[in-house]
Amino acid sequence: MTLDSLHLLFFKNYDEANLTFSPGINCFIGDNGSGKTNLLDAIHYLALTKSAFTATDAQSIKQDGEFFVVKGRFSSPQPSLPPRTETIQVSLRQGQKKILTHDKQPYERMADHIGRYPAVLISPYDTDLIRQGSEDRRKYFDSLQAQLDHDFLELLISYSGLLRQRNATLKQSGAASHGFDHDYLLALDEQLVPLGQQLHELRAVFLADFLPLFQRHYQQLADKQEQVTLAYKSQLTNQDFGALLRVNERRDQLLQRTHAGPHRDDFVFLMDGRSVRNYASQGQQKSFAIALKLAQFEILAVRRGRKPLLLLDDIFDRLDSKRIARLLELVADDTFGQVFLTDTNLARTDQALARVQTDIRRFQVRAGVVAPV
Repeated sequence: MTLDSLHLLFFKNYDEANLTFSPGINCFIGDNGSGKTNLLDAIHYLALTKSAFTATDAQSIKQDGEFFVVKGRFSSPQPSLPPRTETIQVSLRQGQKKILTHDKQPYERMADHIGRYPAVLISPYDTDLIRQGSEDRRKYFDSLQAQLDHDFLELLISYSGLLRQRNATLKQSGAASHGFDHDYLLALDEQLVPLGQQLHELRAVFLADFLPLFQRHYQQLADKQEQVTLAYKSQLTNQDFGALLRVNERRDQLLQRTHAGPHRDDFVFLMDGRSVRNYASQGQQKSFAIALKLAQFEILAVRRGRKPLLLLDDIFDRLDSKRIARLLELVADDTFGQVFLTDTNLARTDQALARVQTDIRRFQVRAGVVAPV
């Protein structure tokens, strides 16, 4: 699977852009703030229907604009036949609902698109997964599982919908309110419990499969032989979810939100039995984060049967030479498929890719204008 072309209208700092890509490596070269990363984010929209960098879709509309359009043409090889092509378009108008189409046919639900065009982004900000709270780590692993397993995504959507209903019901339980329906709360719990148990079980099984891949990539990146692991921390481990809801019911009513369940899970990052966030060096944290992304790439490639798009954002500016060298070894060995990378220095990029035997296309980016080099 490759992304053959990209068309933008009023997306972030672009009025319009039309790009045709190599199936190998595509380099976006330009100064900081020129819009290089915005091109990666447009590709992320095509793969995952949302931005990797902004909290809301409206922030992706160009300043003073009324809408944005991101359109990409993908192709997939077919034995003894011409490649199959598909066009994906994401668009948003101010104050309206985002629209996603496949060959001009709108999806009824964005969730139906997830996993069709897998992508992995490696960014200098990946270490935020280590430093930030449990919600970020939970979202990361849920997003990965959603690309791998549509049933997991459907389960997550159903659980989240019921959880919102439960929390809305709890907000009616204050002393001044006469609208609280305890029987309705119990009915929601009856539906929520089996979904929560399934989520817990699927996360645990996934992490058991993911862990050895991650550990192998970390050992290949790191100078030292630290023992790293990922631990799944959940209230549901060896606990009955229904019993937890009953024990916490009074507290939930007082604080008007649900305190027990897989929406409170965390993935704990450990090195030699200690917290990576608190005890690992910056270099170790970078290796840890990159190993996560390389394991993500590998498990997506194996289970989806095709290599994800690989997006490399400012790795030459932000990573040390050893970690860059390891990534480039994987590029040179054809571990990856189609690659999109950003850099500020064309000569440095060419030098880094000198031994890579694949088609390389270069684009100069200046203040929202892109041109082939």
